[in-house]
Amino acid sequence: MARRKYIILFLLLTAGLWVKFSSSEGFSEDKIASSLAPSPAWSIDRPSAEEQQKIQAILASRFKFLGEGAQSFAFETEDGKYVLKFFKMRRFTPSIADHLCPHVVRRRLKNLRWVFNGYKIAYEKFRQDTGLIFIHLAKTYHLNQKVQLLDAAGKEHTIDLDKTEFILQEKAELIFDRLAHLQQQGDREGVQSSIRAILDLVQRRVDQGYADRDKAVSNNFGFVEDRPIQLDVGRLYQGSKEGQLMHVKKRIERWQQENHFTKDQSN
Repeated sequence: MARRKYIILFLLLTAGLWVKFSSSEGFSEDKIASSLAPSPAWSIDRPSAEEQQKIQAILASRFKFLGEGAQSFAFETEDGKYVLKFFKMRRFTPSIADHLCPHVVRRRLKNLRWVFNGYKIAYEKFRQDTGLIFIHLAKTYHLNQKVQLLDAAGKEHTIDLDKTEFILQEKAELIFDRLAHLQQQGDREGVQSSIRAILDLVQRRVDQGYADRDKAVSNNFGFVEDRPIQLDVGRLYQGSKEGQLMHVKKRIERWQQENHFTKDQSN
């Protein structure tokens, strides 16, 4: 019996190491696949006929690899207007090896709840302020659409969207890229109005009783033309958190100091 336990432990640890090392090899279809059952908690109302037509048209495009973060892989349309995000489901779904450590299982499931709740809140309450076109957090049978992806190595992938959790969002110019561009043009009013627009965006969310656990600013805010949006909304929740507006304001001011913005340039 003891020998059997050691064999099982060895197999579980081997599986865990395989998952750990294979997770660093870039995009693959198995990394965005999940065994999650469809859940009403993550379901949304079906888009209108007009919205559905727009979504289908965007998803009919071929998407090329844009980048990856801690939680997702991102692909963009060839015209650079939209981003398709696929979750790294390994972060949210416990493996066999994880069950050796109950706290790891709890952490992964908590991450799932936080991120999916955040995106659902953003889609239902702040769609215009987040650039979200569509979210698909629960498997369905009605999309009847597959999407073509081109990964960083130039390999093509075909993804069945009914079976895959994903986010479709407008692509934005990151906040500090925009400020730097406006600075180079000598557009002081543009700098000022852009900063004001981002702070107004944060204030609108706070006023409606929603907070963000994510403190990042540089990759979290941007602009679609002149409209400010929040990009990563996987940490939104209903509640209050002191100092959110001031945190964003101070982070912008720090970036200005680091990049030699003068007081005259930003005011």
